[in-house]
Amino acid sequence: YYNFTIKWMKEIFRIVKPNGNILIFGTYHNIYKIGYILSKFDKRIINSIIWYKRNAFPNITLRMFCESTEQIIWSVNNSNKNAKNWIFNYDNMKKLTSNKKQMRNMWDIPMTSVKEKKYGKHPSQKPIELIDRIIKGCTEKNQSIIDPFSGSGTVSLVCAMNKRNYLGIEKNKKYYEISLKRLKSL
Repeated sequence: YYNFTIKWMKEIFRIVKPNGNILIFGTYHNIYKIGYILSKFDKRIINSIIWYKRNAFPNITLRMFCESTEQIIWSVNNSNKNAKNWIFNYDNMKKLTSNKKQMRNMWDIPMTSVKEKKYGKHPSQKPIELIDRIIKGCTEKNQSIIDPFSGSGTVSLVCAMNKRNYLGIEKNKKYYEISLKRLKSL
């Protein structure tokens, strides 16, 4: 996993412009390795975001706490010393909060609804609301976004909805076809 992650991250660092945002999802299984790798490449980590899934699946083993969060590391494609001028749409994020105050880094967003899976299911499909918040917060209209693990295409779908360019990469034909169906439904 470690060597595979280094390999795909190097490609992302090569493609993403300097000071471009890089957001990576993970759970306790891998998020600390991802953070370590980012620090080994001297990439500036801006924030962590905790996605709280209030309707998370129960733990069937009964041997540990029910995992109800996913973490997102937000980093910038530059060194700690040189990172500057990354995009953060503070005012857009403030408008999305119920009290119109500064958005926190703990987001209470339910897991992907059945409605969003009507064209097929992916085991780690993200809800549109979650990806929409990230795209509105960390990109500008007409910018390009790459998703190296596109799955069922939620990032591509939300990019199309928000006038962003996108490139999704998915090796599994089944998920690629789900992604196409979702995009054609717009």
